[in-house]
Amino acid sequence: ADRMVVRSPIPGLVVLRMNWRAGQMVEIQEGEEARPGMPIMLVVDPSAMLVRLKVNQSDLHLLRAVQTAKISLDAYPELEFPGRVEQVAPVGTASRLTERVRNFVAMVSIQGNHPKLMPDLSAAVDVELERQENAIVVPRDAVIGEKDKFSVRVFDGNRTQSRAVTLGSMSDHEVV
Repeated sequence: ADRMVVRSPIPGLVVLRMNWRAGQMVEIQEGEEARPGMPIMLVVDPSAMLVRLKVNQSDLHLLRAVQTAKISLDAYPELEFPGRVEQVAPVGTASRLTERVRNFVAMVSIQGNHPKLMPDLSAAVDVELERQENAIVVPRDAVIGEKDKFSVRVFDGNRTQSRAVTLGSMSDHEVV
C-alpha cells in the first residue's frame, strides 16, 4: 500500500481532528478520502497550552494581563497547573440569553505540562485578583456592623467573643 509521510514544522503531539459525517462527529479512518482543506489532525505544542475563558461584563474590570491563576481540569480534578492571564479581549459578544449582557474572552496560559493535558478539555480557572499579606478572609455573612464599625464573632475554646475588624476588599461572598 502507498503511504504518504507528513512532517510537522513544529515538534508536538498529534491530535486527530473530529469531522462531521453522517450526522455525527467522527475521526477520519484509514482508507477514507480527505478533501482539500479538510483538517484531519493538529500538531499541538503541549508546553504552550491556553485556556479560553468566557468572562461576564460585570467581572471584566477585575481581570488584567499578568495576573496569576490556578487551573484544574474537569476530567482530572487531582491535577492543578499554575497559569497566567495573557490577554483579555477588548470587544465582547452578546450573551445567548439577552443582547444587553456582554461576554468577553480572556486567554490564560498553562505553565507546565502533563500527559493528561490535552486540547479541548474543559477546565476551571481561579485567578488571583489581589494578594494581601497578614490578612484573614471570612464569609461576608460573618461580619456584623454598619457604617465604620464592624466585628466578627470568634470562637475561642468554649466561648464566643466579638472582635472588632477593619474591612478590606470584598467579593459577593468573602471579605478581607
